[in-house]
Amino acid sequence: MSARKEYLRRRRERLVMLAAAQRSELSSIAAHLQTKLQWVDGGFAIGQALRAHPVLALAAGSLLLRVTRSNRLRRIGQLFTAWELFNMVRNQYRTWKRS
Repeated sequence: MSARKEYLRRRRERLVMLAAAQRSELSSIAAHLQTKLQWVDGGFAIGQALRAHPVLALAAGSLLLRVTRSNRLRRIGQLFTAWELFNMVRNQYRTWKRS
């Protein structure tokens, strides 16, 4: 019976080490994917904000229709910068309001 217990103990130790190695590998893969897919999170955030505030989508669409084709990329960049500034101010307002 002692030999069987020793075998099970060694097997358990080996399985625990294998599980730890797999967890480590999985966490490194997840970290790599998280950095690669960070822009997708931003896209979802923009989509949720536009769904919550449809006026923003309407305003952005009307601005893009008014500009010429050559200026559209520049205007999209400006809209993105304005959106980032808006989020920064909104986050600061939330933290100030909680205080």
